[in-house]
Amino acid sequence: MNNVIMRDASTGEWLQFERPLEVVVAHELQGVLPALREVEQAVNKKQLWAAGFISYEAAPAFDKALCVRAADRSFPLLWFGLFKHEAGLSSDPSESTFWSPKSGCPFPRSETPRRPS
Repeated sequence: MNNVIMRDASTGEWLQFERPLEVVVAHELQGVLPALREVEQAVNKKQLWAAGFISYEAAPAFDKALCVRAADRSFPLLWFGLFKHEAGLSSDPSESTFWSPKSGCPFPRSETPRRPS
């Protein structure tokens, strides 16, 4: 299932994206920039919505001087779904009946992960 739920920080609204028309993925550094250009073209020329992520380990694709830890090959460096439209959610998705965190979440819901000092 390739659904995305994200919060629009400018409005505070929760957005849900379902059933992408296409999914753009890059698992290798050399594929990150071409994949990002593909996403940009879909948004600008086809008027599609893009929702996804670029992982920290993709940083050297933008600047070879940036050093990161070795990437987990099973996890993409870039993943974007391209959607025809978005659907607003009426409330915080964590309060709804259709959403729940995966079991085994390392943090209790009341805790926020802390960065090491």
